[in-house]
Amino acid sequence: MADNFVANSGSGGKTFRTDDVGGVDYPVSKLDAGGDGVSVPIVAGQQTMANSIPVVLPTTQLPTAAATGDSLSNPTVSKIATFPYYLDENGFWNRQKDNSLNTYALNTLVALSDAAEVETNGKGTVRFTLTPSSFVGTIVFEGKLSNASSYLPVKVLLDDDTIVSSIASWGSAFGGSFVAAGYRNLRLRVSAYTSGSVTAYIESSRANSVIAVGKPLPTGTNIIGNVGNIPLTSGGLSVYAFLSTAAVISAAIKASAGQVYSLQFFNLNAAARYVRLYNMTTAPATTDTPIWRGIIPGNTAGAGFVIDIHTGLAFGTGIGIRVTAAIADNDATVLAANEIIGNVLYK
Repeated sequence: MADNFVANSGSGGKTFRTDDVGGVDYPVSKLDAGGDGVSVPIVAGQQTMANSIPVVLPTTQLPTAAATGDSLSNPTVSKIATFPYYLDENGFWNRQKDNSLNTYALNTLVALSDAAEVETNGKGTVRFTLTPSSFVGTIVFEGKLSNASSYLPVKVLLDDDTIVSSIASWGSAFGGSFVAAGYRNLRLRVSAYTSGSVTAYIESSRANSVIAVGKPLPTGTNIIGNVGNIPLTSGGLSVYAFLSTAAVISAAIKASAGQVYSLQFFNLNAAARYVRLYNMTTAPATTDTPIWRGIIPGNTAGAGFVIDIHTGLAFGTGIGIRVTAAIADNDATVLAANEIIGNVLYK
């Protein structure tokens, strides 16, 4: 039998589209999404939202993520999603991240490289507990930066106030925390394994990071960052000061290693005077060699110089000084009384 049939064929009736299958006509229809009295034909191929059939999922049904390689460029793949899913830039459905919620992982670690991991999005504080069951091995703490493919060691603060980046075989449950700032993911991982198991619980709080204060620093060397200058009543620099007599100034400022931070010399004589510093523990003589030399300008109204050395001028043995009236290192020309004022600030 041929496809299609005509209603009231003897009276010029309408022709209806049909498909003949084994002698039976099956009507062929076009989809239309319009309401009463409105026509909105459904066109083949991917369409805009306004020209698509609305689909409502049951409240108990969540959409299934598209398989790897499927995307909106493939019109044969249907992707339907309702909140809390969104379509990413690669055409895949992903679950919306609710930054107000904590995320956690609870795993039993029983083999090398087993891990418990949470996503932090670079904020908040991560708490963890480790409960061993005859565990013999090592757990390391690691973090991954955004878009990074590898993990970096991370230091954590244990509840007993010790700071570690790993922990080896232990007998009882303990916990700790680390700040998530800067890391997208944080994890606990078995880096060495012999036997037993450990139950690892790790939870990320998406709230602002909290850092405990008021706890003492652990024993050993600790980096505490830059510290502002605060006036103190002790611990400052020592001062060697002199007013010249009718003699050569020769003195041991410090009989052990030290540093000079400021040199202040003033001259009331019309002629220049000369100062030298030595790395030695006794008063310098004309035969000793200075490691620093300076000229004190002359002026009867007063002249001189002030040099501040913020990082310090190092003397590994001791600090010595000689001041004379001529320039040679072995000069022994005496000064006049009350013509030179000198101050050396050292530690």
